[in-house]
Parts: sequence; structure tokens; C-alpha cells
Amino acid sequence: MRRAVLATTVLAGIGALVLPSSAAPPKPITKTYTVTAAPSGIASAYCTNMPTTHEKHYEPFSAPAKGTLKVSMTASAGDWDIFLLDAAGSTIAESASLGLDPESYTYKVKKAQKLSLLTCNPLGGPTATVTYTFTFAA
Repeated sequence: MRRAVLATTVLAGIGALVLPSSAAPPKPITKTYTVTAAPSGIASAYCTNMPTTHEKHYEPFSAPAKGTLKVSMTASAGDWDIFLLDAAGSTIAESASLGLDPESYTYKVKKAQKLSLLTCNPLGGPTATVTYTFTFAA
């Protein structure tokens, strides 16, 4: 009888070690914000080449882990563009199509890192609305 109880206890303990974790991944991080910027008046202007900050807006985002960042922007009118920059300021994702509304992109984040969403207004109305969602990798 003791052997049967001991064997059952040992097997139950081993089973607990082998079973996968049922912990749910963290909830997605979502933010919506409005940007205001005067148009540059230059149709071919690239956000990072615009001479002043009057036509652009930087929104910092710290990716907490590996996952997916989906970004979408709807302009009040005209042409706005949106870029994703790494910590060094290099463009790693973008949506810069003339007249495409909404502008959007999806970026696979490989590790925790500091990023910036750069919106700019080459030929748009005064405001745009940006929404991003970061979903943790499974």
C-alpha cells in the first residue's frame, strides 16, 4: 500500500513538472492620440528630411518584449505619412503613400527596445489620429 501511495505521489509530481504553463500572455498595449502639424507644402518631402519640427511629431514607444506592433493613422484631410524609427533614428518601417488613408504598417519586434513613431504632414490637413497596438509574442 505504501508503494502505491508513494508511486502515485511521485507520478503526480512529475506530471505537474511536465504540463505546459497555462498563464495567459500579457494584454496588448493600445494607444490612440491626435497629432497636429502644419503642412510642409512639399509633396515629395520625406519625414526625416523635413527641415523643422513644425511639420512632424515624435511619439516615443518602449517595446517591452518580443511581439508585433501595428500602427494606423487617419488624416483629417490630405497627405500625412508615418514612420517607425529605432533608437538610433533609422527608419525601420513606414507608410508614406500619397493620399492613402489610413496609412498603416506592421512591424515584428524582436526584443525589448526603444522606438519612436514619427508622423509628418507633407500636404495634409492640420490633424491626424494615430492608433498603435503592441501584441506580445506567444
